[in-house]
Amino acid sequence: MIYMAYLALYRKYRPTSFDEVFGQDNIVKIIQNAVVSGRVSHAYLFSGPRGTGKTTTAKILARMVNCESLDNGNPCGKCSNCLNFSSSGDVVEIDAASNNGVDEIRNLREKVNLVPSQSKYKIYIIDEVHMLTTQAFNALLKTLEEPPKHVIFILATTEPNKIPLTISSRCQKFQFNRVDDCDIVKRLKQISDIEKINISDDALCEIARVSDGGMRDSINLLDQLCSYDLNNITIDDVYNVYGTISYTDIAELLSNVKDNNGNYVVSYIEKINKDGINLSKFIEELLLFLKDVLVYKNCGNELEIKSKNDSIVKINYIFSENDIYYVVDLLNDLLGKLKYSVHPSVLLIANLLKLCGVMSNNSSVDKEVVNNTESVDNMKQPVEKQNNVAINNNTPVYKSKKIVLPTDDYVEIVINNTFATASRDYLTNLLDKWRDVSEYIADARYVAISSFLADIVPRAAGNDYAILSGKYASIVDGVNSNLSLFERLLEDMIGHKVKVIALNDDVWEQKKLEYVNNRKSGKQYSLKDLPNINNTISDNDNSESSSDDMQVDFSNNPIDKLVNIVGEDVIEYI
Repeated sequence: MIYMAYLALYRKYRPTSFDEVFGQDNIVKIIQNAVVSGRVSHAYLFSGPRGTGKTTTAKILARMVNCESLDNGNPCGKCSNCLNFSSSGDVVEIDAASNNGVDEIRNLREKVNLVPSQSKYKIYIIDEVHMLTTQAFNALLKTLEEPPKHVIFILATTEPNKIPLTISSRCQKFQFNRVDDCDIVKRLKQISDIEKINISDDALCEIARVSDGGMRDSINLLDQLCSYDLNNITIDDVYNVYGTISYTDIAELLSNVKDNNGNYVVSYIEKINKDGINLSKFIEELLLFLKDVLVYKNCGNELEIKSKNDSIVKINYIFSENDIYYVVDLLNDLLGKLKYSVHPSVLLIANLLKLCGVMSNNSSVDKEVVNNTESVDNMKQPVEKQNNVAINNNTPVYKSKKIVLPTDDYVEIVINNTFATASRDYLTNLLDKWRDVSEYIADARYVAISSFLADIVPRAAGNDYAILSGKYASIVDGVNSNLSLFERLLEDMIGHKVKVIALNDDVWEQKKLEYVNNRKSGKQYSLKDLPNINNTISDNDNSESSSDDMQVDFSNNPIDKLVNIVGEDVIEYI
């Protein structure tokens, strides 16, 4: 019995003529006219995203220039040169990713002088040409500048910025665009009809969207879906196979953000992280969705969003244009930070919880729409707010009233006492516990400081004192204005109370250097007494402070006088 190897769809349906090339009409027209008129260049540079037809176009061009009888601007497919295209030896394909050395290019230079065996031109197609070394480019330069009349070079790359100007300036340059979604859908329908694949239009549109303009990627995904369910492929199958998030799920997440439902946000992000969905890709999906909402706000029904319409309309009602701009800015900044984060899920959860608070306080829903749309009224479910984050009524919340920032004297004493008692064992123990900080970000007790936890790191620790540091001043101020909560957090982590202070990373480096120099000079650090201030916090303090931040003079300790002025329940001592 003879078994035939399966041929992948993208290979089976690779274009063999320009009539089958989608999305590159201008390039096709120029090349066809050049060949027909006999104005073929000695060197071409094809650049553009992956899967847009660069190598395919190069092969069709190679067929055309050697075809004995062109058929309306396409290779005839019948002459000897067309039939022997792959085996003639007059078309040489070189993968520069694996043949990028100067020796390979020198070998090429020696062979270019050999005349074609049976064709008019000898074609060299160098794929991923940007991978060549500097020495290899230098070796290619002279040949590219003055090649034999029977040689044509076709260079292809996804990164034209890495091509030396001395090379690119000697080529005719063609920039391949991402293939339009409509062209991708059209091609996928053709293939589906031939292969008798039953797939919905929504699924085809989603394949086109996630392929990001790459025809090859879209055909590969279609091939993969055929293995998943050949009889009836739906848009949900695309979500499951490719690992994308549906617009319905995104709309539900954003609705809960607006409703300040922190519990839903945390559980949802933990779920997609557990499912192995790339979080950077997830944020990109959010941004694309918000882009569609903005377009809908400005273009209305002119936007062809089809099955996504309900989700987009829903968010259009709930979010104002300014809301969307704010969320887009936050997500865009977050996308950059996520690449370098040790705990990307922690960072994402923290920022979404912070967004919950901001959005709930900035309820800018179109009043006219709300008054006239019953569904919108049902979208906005009442939630109990605590420090701008939704919580469970049965969950105790540790609240920081954020009245003061510690004085300079207080900060210096904590730093001194940390250095006086600092040990590597204490710091190692704290860092080990800090690796599990994601558990506390999802803890309703610490919602007030959840947005700071991912950007703060323990730097030094003693038995009763610790120093934290962060890159951004806003983060440091946020920690220092919530010291009692951070001290409660560390107590939960290591089992006993610790006084903490937060410093900017630059300040921490200065303090560390001072400490090292002082120890070298023989200075001894001894414990100093902190101001006689109680650091207390109620486990179930749900009171709201309406006063502005107040400055307290720690040096004189006028506590009793201050209590008499503003009341005991307003003040929290640190």
